[in-house]
Amino acid sequence: MHNSARRDLSIYVAFRNFERLELFEYPELKEIWYGQVRETQEDDNIEMQHGKVSSNLEELSLNGNDAMRILNGHCDKIFFTGIEILRLQYFQETPIMFLNDILERFPSTTMLQVRYSSFDTLFPSDEIGECNNKSPAQIKNLWLYQLKQLTNIWNDESLSDSIAEILEYLSVWDCSSLMRLAPPSISFKNLTALTVKDCKGLVYLMTSYTAKSLVLLKYLTIENCEMIEDVQDMDGQPYRNSLGVHYRILDQHLFFAPISEALNNTNHAIKCRHIMKVMRVSVFNEGKKTRIMEFVGTIWEATTCIWRCASKHGAYICDLKENLDELATQWNEVGRTYNDVKRRVEQAEITGHMERTEQVDGWLKSVDRIEEIVRVILQEDGPQTPNNCCCVASYKFGKKVTKTINDIEKLKATGQNFSNDVIVYQIPRGKVDEMPIGKTVGMDLMIDKVWDSIQKENVGIIGLYGMGGVGKTTLLKRINNEFAKRFHGFDVVIWVVVSKDHSTGKIMDVIRKKLHIAENLWINRSEDERVAEIYRVMKHKKFVLMLDDIWEQIDLQNLGVPLLEDNNRSKVLFTTRFENVCDQMQAQKIFKVECLTEKEALDLFCMKVGEESLNSHPKIPKLAQQIVTECQGLPLALITLGAAMAGRKSLEAWNHAIKEITSSPSEVPGMQDKVFYILKFSFDRLPTATHKKCFLYCALFPEDYKIVVNDLIDLMVGEGFLNDSGSIYDAYNHGKFVLESLKLACLLESDDDIIQGSIVKMHDVIRDMALWLARDEDQKKFKVLVEGEAVVAPVMSEPNVDLYKVVDRISIIEAEANWHIPPCPNLSTLIVRRKTCISNFSNFQCMNRLKVLDLSRNRRMLEIPSEIGHLIHLEFLNLSRTFIQKRFPIEMKNLKNLKVLLMEFVHFSLEILPLEVISSLERLRVFRFFSHDLFADSGSDQKPILEKLESLPLLEELSIEVQTATGMEKLLGSTKLLSCVRKMILNQIATSINMSSLLASMSKVKHLKQFVLNGISQTIMEDSAIDYTWHFGNLSSVDISYCHSLIHLTWVKYAPLLKYLSVGDYKSMEVVIEEDEDEDEEDKEKMDSILFSSLVCLNLWELPNLKIIHRRALPFACLKYMYISKCPNMKKLPLDSNSACKSLRDIGVEKQWWNNLEWEDEATKDLLQSKLTNI
Repeated sequence: MHNSARRDLSIYVAFRNFERLELFEYPELKEIWYGQVRETQEDDNIEMQHGKVSSNLEELSLNGNDAMRILNGHCDKIFFTGIEILRLQYFQETPIMFLNDILERFPSTTMLQVRYSSFDTLFPSDEIGECNNKSPAQIKNLWLYQLKQLTNIWNDESLSDSIAEILEYLSVWDCSSLMRLAPPSISFKNLTALTVKDCKGLVYLMTSYTAKSLVLLKYLTIENCEMIEDVQDMDGQPYRNSLGVHYRILDQHLFFAPISEALNNTNHAIKCRHIMKVMRVSVFNEGKKTRIMEFVGTIWEATTCIWRCASKHGAYICDLKENLDELATQWNEVGRTYNDVKRRVEQAEITGHMERTEQVDGWLKSVDRIEEIVRVILQEDGPQTPNNCCCVASYKFGKKVTKTINDIEKLKATGQNFSNDVIVYQIPRGKVDEMPIGKTVGMDLMIDKVWDSIQKENVGIIGLYGMGGVGKTTLLKRINNEFAKRFHGFDVVIWVVVSKDHSTGKIMDVIRKKLHIAENLWINRSEDERVAEIYRVMKHKKFVLMLDDIWEQIDLQNLGVPLLEDNNRSKVLFTTRFENVCDQMQAQKIFKVECLTEKEALDLFCMKVGEESLNSHPKIPKLAQQIVTECQGLPLALITLGAAMAGRKSLEAWNHAIKEITSSPSEVPGMQDKVFYILKFSFDRLPTATHKKCFLYCALFPEDYKIVVNDLIDLMVGEGFLNDSGSIYDAYNHGKFVLESLKLACLLESDDDIIQGSIVKMHDVIRDMALWLARDEDQKKFKVLVEGEAVVAPVMSEPNVDLYKVVDRISIIEAEANWHIPPCPNLSTLIVRRKTCISNFSNFQCMNRLKVLDLSRNRRMLEIPSEIGHLIHLEFLNLSRTFIQKRFPIEMKNLKNLKVLLMEFVHFSLEILPLEVISSLERLRVFRFFSHDLFADSGSDQKPILEKLESLPLLEELSIEVQTATGMEKLLGSTKLLSCVRKMILNQIATSINMSSLLASMSKVKHLKQFVLNGISQTIMEDSAIDYTWHFGNLSSVDISYCHSLIHLTWVKYAPLLKYLSVGDYKSMEVVIEEDEDEDEEDKEKMDSILFSSLVCLNLWELPNLKIIHRRALPFACLKYMYISKCPNMKKLPLDSNSACKSLRDIGVEKQWWNNLEWEDEATKDLLQSKLTNI
């Protein structure tokens, strides 16, 4: 049984066949108690195991088997150090010295109870004294119950006993075989109370020697002991040496309290019930003074006693009427006091912070109890018939009235003395304040992960981040409530809501209240004094501080929170929408709170809608699934839409909802107020206007669209969002910084694509919110038109000049349509890709403000219309991946403001671009051209085009494919062009290439990121020609194919940022990276540590003579993809158990080739086996 319940929970277990109880991690356990098990114990084997239980246990019950296990060392001694109450029960056969031995294990025990056992003698010899010498046990209370076979508590051989000497209370019940309590040698010098009941065989209690020690005895109870005649056996001793009161008892019930001069002391009394005959009473004062009183048949005293009794009891009848009146008066007065006290208590308790004291609660209950007695008395009004029976009844009734009056007077006096401080007290706050929270879905696994981190000593700060509405706060509330259910060992759990515009003072005040820091230590104090006060309290506590919804770094020391040192083991947990805040807070463990899975999302949505609505029509569950799909697992959206659809039982209502959600989500009830405005906080928190513009721009792409990061940055450059004052490369870096910020703010999601590189995605609900913002919170619904709505919107079909003026951006990427460009004079961005055919470009003439035109990937774009010449303010034109067949129109000369011209992976040659057009683009900063087909023949000299590009004054980036020797010579010989080159493609050049010269030129290209060498049949590369001063600082992609003279690619080790390497289809290569034999081992190890350290993808194909990649294993710290095919002579990979263990996702190889590889460590092969893909 593990401690998964509240600390104050009591667990009662009742199992008929219960045999074993195991307790783990109950450091605050106060009591273990076994109720009565089966009467027959011979065959029982009840065992108890304790693991990791602290010494806080105060009370313990043991049976014989458990006790023997303790004696045999099965439990740690520390477990018993704090036990104060020990119960021994159901003991059958035990060793003679058993009780002596077991008490050694319980040094703090002050109360011992023994019951239901077969002991004949509890303390068989004076060795118990030795036991107590070894142990600090101080048994002050001894209780003996139903010990049927017990004949002696101490045997006759006991000279003395330390337990008896310190006993303060002794109780013996139902021990029928017991002859006497103690032998003559035993002393009870500290005994104050003695109770003997149902001991049928008891003849006397103790000898005179023992009686002399009873100097502190105040209470004696003897009941139902049939055989007892003398309390004290005189044992031949004269009366003058004895101490106490002596009776010869013929009754079965006697109570008395012997003490010095008991008969004359008003504070103590001798009480006798049904004593038929008293032979003598002797009172002695500690042996110093003896007074013998013989009072058999003393008439005077008897007469006096009778008179006092008669006068007192006669008043019960004579004063009955006056007493009834007094009773009514007193009851009315106490009733008024009762009402006042109860009203004050209830007013204080209604705040929830106060609770009535036990004294007041007991007083109110006493008044409630006596009310019924008063009501019955006043209704009866006493017996009315004057006869003997009536006198007896009147006596009893009058006595009852008098007693009730006395009780009421006491209650009245007590109630009138109650002050506000007495009636209520402030309820102390618990260790954790549970948070109200409804049923959750899909959080259990994350809660377990976070709880595991909480339990780790080396984790002090834990960060939970995720997009708005994903359930971070709900998750933190669940974790907070777990502290109220699970054992944790923390002194206090503090919950603080921080929020966007937080105040340090408010945070500190919440912490102060939870720590019970008094207001007089807070009010009128400076901030530094308050910080010091919080620190003073918290440094002595093991605490958990929960900060919900933080938007920026919070300096915990400025709040008075101590540093989370290892020996403190306190914890700080926080939630945020920004991943980088986790780093700023120095979180040792970071968790991203993801959206729900499809099944979890459906469960949450259905829970909010309700079964009655879902089952009202057989088609509704399918429509519910569509709505869930639109929400993409975002809990906030699922809850909002689920609440909106609750109670909707008609199929028409659900169909209408589907239409609204897909076309106008902002019109769905609750979406604006409960979803968009909450998500908008993240948007408002973005640091600059550039961040906000770039975020809204991402909404131009379709739902679930994988946006290529480089394409998006190109568009943002074209729009002028990015740094326009620096270089184009500064703008690229700025763009990556902005997108990284959006990802950290959880407004964009990131991923990698092996072909397209880094990509980002926008959650559908986030995209809906972005479109809502881009359209001025739907005040201008036609300002931004995307996908199908750009085709079917009223502004497209119904000519309306006012509506045309509203349109700012149009984006059609996935939609398929024949589309006519509308005459929108204020249109600034037009993106038309893929399957949309533009049927008419005539309206270009009225689009003087068009700045960005993206026609990339448009397969229906077969020619550039001459109307493009009207776009005189155009700054960005993207024609990548198009199939243009006709020569570009000369009207493009008018695009003098064009800054970016992109023609990547096109299906046409560069010669269709007129030289006049190139030379007219005086403001051009970026020019890219390379064909989709690397084997296409340009058929013309490229030198003139390169010369025109060289003449452009503002050109900064050049990505170019060169297919002729003259073109390559021009490119490599131009300082201006080389300073601009970002991507260099040397394709199908007929002449031979000196690789040393080529690489020397490339090493001077500052911005070179991609290098492609294809179809070069004549290459020369000598080992001695490698220049170790080469450095390709920005080169990230190398693709070499069909170059049959190359024998190795050792030069790539001077490209530290290389991410993509593809080598294929040439026969001469035997090794990818050759070693320098002159290097010493230290230099080799240093080079191995950085070689391919940034590589993400390695692709080797059709290399029949390749034997090795590298002679030794390499780390490959970033490698995700490895593809090797048709390399039959390569028998070994440069991998070991430490190579790319965490990063590798996919290994594409031929299965038979993989099985024949040689491995230094088979464990490496087993480790990588799960990542294989057969190709």
